[in-house]
Amino acid sequence: QIFAACTDKYYKLVTEALRACAAVVSVLRREDTGAVSAENASQIKSLLDAVLTKLDASDEDQDVKEAAIHASAVILATLNDHVNTQDQSRALGLLLERSRNETTRLPAVRAFAMIA
Repeated sequence: QIFAACTDKYYKLVTEALRACAAVVSVLRREDTGAVSAENASQIKSLLDAVLTKLDASDEDQDVKEAAIHASAVILATLNDHVNTQDQSRALGLLLERSRNETTRLPAVRAFAMIA
């Protein structure tokens, strides 16, 4: 349901869905062992695809852009070992693109700091 909410036509719902996606990351990786269960690992690709779709869109509201930047940073920082190289490159390229835009530069720089 969260992934479906990321494609909603109302930007406030999309923003909250992206924030929920960022919060779900901590549930996917167990804090006590640091492991990701097999059933959770299957959801990571869908989660990242939903976030990157909004990160790639140029006609989104500012809140949506910032939430997508944050969610992608959380995913890359926390679940990097479960994200394939192609998706990592795509996400980092989109974040780099956002860092070149004046309105999204600061959130993108914060995202790079979180990932590093």
